[in-house]
Amino acid sequence: MSTWAPTVTLAPTVVVASAVTPVLTTTFSPTATSCLENRLTMLANRQYQIWMNEPLPVPGTTITDCYPSVYMNSFLNAAGGVTQPAFSPLVCPESYITQGPFTSNYIACCPSGYTLGLPTVNINKSRPAYGGTCYTPLPSGTAYKVIQYGADSVTATSTFAPSDTLAAAYAHPFEGFYFGVAVVASAGGSVTITNSEIAVMTGPSSSSTAAVATYTRGRKSCLQPGLPLGIDR
Repeated sequence: MSTWAPTVTLAPTVVVASAVTPVLTTTFSPTATSCLENRLTMLANRQYQIWMNEPLPVPGTTITDCYPSVYMNSFLNAAGGVTQPAFSPLVCPESYITQGPFTSNYIACCPSGYTLGLPTVNINKSRPAYGGTCYTPLPSGTAYKVIQYGADSVTATSTFAPSDTLAAAYAHPFEGFYFGVAVVASAGGSVTITNSEIAVMTGPSSSSTAAVATYTRGRKSCLQPGLPLGIDR
């Protein structure tokens, strides 16, 4: 795995709402090759959940190198509570797989190896993946490299080996409308998860910045309805 140096910028204090429909007409390829390597971040402010290429790890800090600028604009507006239009048209980025099947030309995109979890409540019938979350199991006994974030900033780079079979990593999907009739490449389709059991990581020991984290089992819905672009609040 290549060494990663994140491109970090300060998020604006005031997010300006935009009614412009986001457009992605070509396959976006990130300039940082590490974006394609399942780069994981562990977020203390989200109960130590693990997220792939998290663009907003802590308030006031954005990491933009893995996403097109049009996606980041929509993501930050949505994080500020402003409902955003679906991408139209939408072409899935490099190493993202089309999820579905859905009706008409509507599609969602998740990173390769991740499955789309649909929201437990469909708040927009024309956008069934709106508020969904991509996820992938993290098999127990395997060591993973993570970038740890505290409440305000990066705290450490460490490894952890999950001991709970419910361990999972999450990612933010793209969703919108393809040119013409969408061709769904995903063989696995999508699932709806209600009150699913997910692994909640215990905080790493403050005496060791390279501690191997362990898991405890918790009851939590990983798919919170009504949050656009898979944002978990």
